[in-house]
Amino acid sequence: MMLLLSLAFAKPLSLDQALNLAQEANPEISGASYDLQAAEARAMAARGTFDPYFSLEAGRGFNVSEGSFGGFETHTETTSVLWNASLGQTLPTGTAWSLNSSNSSSLVEFNILDLGVEDGLQSRGNAGLTLSLSQQLLEGHRMAYNLESVRQAEAARGFADARLQTQRQTVLLETSRAYYELVYADAALGVARRAVEVATEERRIVDAQVKAGNLAPVEATRVKAAVAQAELAVLDAENARAAANDVLASWVGDVGETFEPGNARGPTTRLSIDADRAVEAALSGNPGLNLARLQVDNAELGLVASRHAMLPSLSLDARLGYSGFAQVDDGTRIDGAALSRDKLQTGDFPDRYVGATFSVPLGMRAERGAVGADIAEIGSAHASLVSQENALALQVMALVRTLETAQQRVALAELNLQLAGETLAAEKARQQAGRAVQKDVLEAQSAVSDAEVQLLRARTDFEKALVELQALQGKL
Repeated sequence: MMLLLSLAFAKPLSLDQALNLAQEANPEISGASYDLQAAEARAMAARGTFDPYFSLEAGRGFNVSEGSFGGFETHTETTSVLWNASLGQTLPTGTAWSLNSSNSSSLVEFNILDLGVEDGLQSRGNAGLTLSLSQQLLEGHRMAYNLESVRQAEAARGFADARLQTQRQTVLLETSRAYYELVYADAALGVARRAVEVATEERRIVDAQVKAGNLAPVEATRVKAAVAQAELAVLDAENARAAANDVLASWVGDVGETFEPGNARGPTTRLSIDADRAVEAALSGNPGLNLARLQVDNAELGLVASRHAMLPSLSLDARLGYSGFAQVDDGTRIDGAALSRDKLQTGDFPDRYVGATFSVPLGMRAERGAVGADIAEIGSAHASLVSQENALALQVMALVRTLETAQQRVALAELNLQLAGETLAAEKARQQAGRAVQKDVLEAQSAVSDAEVQLLRARTDFEKALVELQALQGKL
């Protein structure tokens, strides 16, 4: 009774709706999506290491100190103001540059306490402007090597996307399987209920024939048992439908809901599947295999970077700058900072430097170890890729054979249903003519129900095999 009530309020659900709901509700897809977002953010962060930077420092200081000079106690107050600005960038070409500007000024008041008067007033100023350049000539001169962190971050993003696609195909496949199982269970329940109706009608006819004395009482018992058997089959079909519904509900994230699926499509025309082309499509579109290929590519590029890292470090460094300094001791509050900036503009005080820095690890065990590890990783990734390709090809070929067999089973089931229907019609005609054995009529009716269920099973197996092939090819 509860199942009848739930079916009366069942929620219509198409296959496309089920697939969309499953993608939205599946926590593994959600987690893989967040992993992809995180990988994209890390890739942006890796590229950000080559962004230019700007820094600015400004401050004001005040300092008081005491000492002695010429046997007199002194009191000194220093007020200072400074600011520094820097603009720089490290480029993927192995070039680093920076432009620095600095300016500071201080006012020093020097008092001899015993005299009780201000003894000295000094104003100082410093100014500087410097451009620095550094270019890597050996290790670090290749742009690809300097972008290795960006490449690894992009590879991680590719891995996360491939894992997301793999998880999505898995969810879509399992949801499709669950949907087709519900379609089958729902149709099988309909067949079982029709069998009860047919058996009930047959019991009415037999009871009338027994009362008329045309049939023995045992035929009434026989048909009554057939009705009971049909009702038991309905109970089994109801339980099977409820179980199939619960599985689908768990995938679409709506546990407890009862669904009314759409009709099974069934093969309307015979499919001709080329095994070689099916394997080729799977090898090119399978997301798990794409992930394995990405791992091979990543390992090979990592080896290139590791081998480049074995080069010594040699940088060419250059610096060009100008400075200015001024100190005023005449007891006035003339701005020493302004004077220092004036001297800076004259260019009379240059600061120039050209040089090179060379360094190399003597043992190079870390570098050689990294190269050896990358070579081993490439071998492992290649072996895994070949293994997955072979396994996938075998799966696809097996599925192609399964699909061909499933189509044959559908055709045979359709023929069997046609034969069972014709046999039942013949037995009913004989029954009306009074020449049929009631046992044969009941068996013919049961054979029709069994043939309908077998046809439903064959079509469901075909649909499930087809979506499994599509999932292996990454086409769901």
